[in-house]
Formats: sequence, C-alpha cells, structure tokens
Amino acid sequence: MMASRYARAKQFRRHQRQLRILSSRPGPIIRDIRRNIEGQPALEEAFALSLGWAAQIRSQQQRQRGWKLYSFHGPEVECIGKAKAAVPYEFGVKASVVTNNRRAPGGEFVLHASAMPDNPYDGHPLRDVIERTETLTGCPIERAYVDKGYRGHDAQNPRRVFISGQKRSIFGVIKRELRRRSVIEPIIGHMKAEGHPRPLLPQRPRRRRRQCRPLSRRPQLPAASSPGSENSSSCRWRTLASPTELNPAP
Repeated sequence: MMASRYARAKQFRRHQRQLRILSSRPGPIIRDIRRNIEGQPALEEAFALSLGWAAQIRSQQQRQRGWKLYSFHGPEVECIGKAKAAVPYEFGVKASVVTNNRRAPGGEFVLHASAMPDNPYDGHPLRDVIERTETLTGCPIERAYVDKGYRGHDAQNPRRVFISGQKRSIFGVIKRELRRRSVIEPIIGHMKAEGHPRPLLPQRPRRRRRQCRPLSRRPQLPAASSPGSENSSSCRWRTLASPTELNPAP
C-alpha cells in the first residue's frame, strides 16, 4: 500500500525502497514452506500452485513482456490501458455487452454479453459478437452503434457499423439512433454495481450525525393549542407576560 502511495506522490526513491522490502519478504517464506513439505507428495501437490504464484509475484518486473500476475486471488486479472489522465490503467477482464437501441416498453435488454480475455483490441471480436447475437436472438442486426474504441474493426458489413462521433453518412434515423448509443453506459454501470454477490457478514451501519447542542439554555415553549382549551400555552404566555405581572403597582 505504501509503495502505491509513494508512486502516486511521485516519490520514486521511497517507492523503490518499499518494492525492495516487499520483494525480499516472500523469499524466506517460500523457502521455509518448501523445506517443510519436502518429501511429502500430498503436500507438495497441494502447495504447488500457490508457491508458483508466489514465485511469479516475487520475480516479475514492471515492464516485462508476457503473462503477469496482478492479483493472487484473481489470476485472470489483466492490466487494461484506458488512455485517461485520471485513470490511465484499470485491472480486470474486458467484456462485450450488446443491448437494443430502440425504446422498448420493458426497458433496455442485454442481448449478449461475453468476456474477452487476453486483452484483445476492441474492434477485432466485433464480427464474432454480431454473429453470436444474431444466432442468440434469431434476428439480423440492421445497424450497430459502437464507441470510438472500435475503430479499425473487421465486421462483415462495415457500412452498417457506425462509430460514435462519426459525421459522414449520418442523417435521419441513423443520427437519432447514434445519439442513443450512450444508453448502454448506465446499463453497464448497473451490471457492475448489482452483479457482485452480497457480503455474508452484515455491513457496518453508518454513524449518525451528532446533534448540535442548542445555543440557548432557555426552555422551549410547548406547541400552541386552541385558545379555548384548558392547557392553552398562548393564553398562559399572555398571562405571564402581562404588564401588571412584570411591573406590579406600588
């Protein structure tokens, strides 16, 4: 955690020092476990995968090519470049989501969703995604609207694929439907937020805001009732605040 904080603060010397500390700690633990399970085939087989991952994390470098292990509990996680100043990288697996473009009485429907491991280019799997969606729904796709990451795609009918921000050959119905391409963004957000399994343990309740103490210590008057009632606070207040009570005659 401290290594990432130092890197975020541009303190690279401290960042490298923390990395050296972290890389030196797993070595004795790995050697100790291997020494204790030596000659026991059952334990060696049980610890083989975990020790391999630990050795991979200890030996991998920052800019090395090939497969890298970013998460011990999620080995399928990959580093995805976002080309954004605030979030240059994200860790996960790419996914492709297809929804309907026209307004439906029941709302938007996810017609097809698939994971794309090995971090492929967005435009390369577009042909397979369109074919699988047509096979799943049984209806041909007239027009496909995608974002700018799909430039250079290899779709079977490229003239029926329209990219966000495109100006040429955009008019009429196509222009209105291309404007609705961003409808898929909240759907993806809902899938991310609601698709995770709920925790087994109850969540910690939020701490209530502490009530401020009143500035004055004066007792507050009760709520006023009808003037004709027996416990009328307004009548009592007029009685107590009358001039004869405040300034009695000598």
